[in-house]
Amino acid sequence: MLASVAWAPLLEMFGSLFQYFQTILSYLIPPVVALYIEGFFWKGANARAAFITLILGNVWGVALFIIVEVMGWLKLHFLHAAAILFILSLLLLAGVSLTNGKTCSEDQLKFTWSLSDFIEDTIALKELQPWKNYLLYCLLLIVLALVIVGCFW
Repeated sequence: MLASVAWAPLLEMFGSLFQYFQTILSYLIPPVVALYIEGFFWKGANARAAFITLILGNVWGVALFIIVEVMGWLKLHFLHAAAILFILSLLLLAGVSLTNGKTCSEDQLKFTWSLSDFIEDTIALKELQPWKNYLLYCLLLIVLALVIVGCFW
């Protein structure tokens, strides 16, 4: 409760609650996104590297937030900060995975994307009725997102 009371005056710096929310997310989410993307597409990523990436990525994010937003020592837009943290997290995950030497087990590899799995899945989904095909829902979601972004651009 005391932390909330101490933090509340800082909300005034952001102009709106939405701006505050977007700024906070841009400093905290990039390590998680980097972990999901690199872990999903690269078989070399391992659990130890993922853990270190989440911890260090969030430490970097909090430190950068304090330097940029709270102290004002560096002028950096929050979206640029998100891109920097994302790239640093990708590099950290790859670096720790390569130096760690541990590889994923066969059980873990089934969660890594491969083109052959995608082709098999697509062939199996062609036989289903359209309302049971989740790829069509994904495509619809992407189109709707693009329409919404286009309307507010």
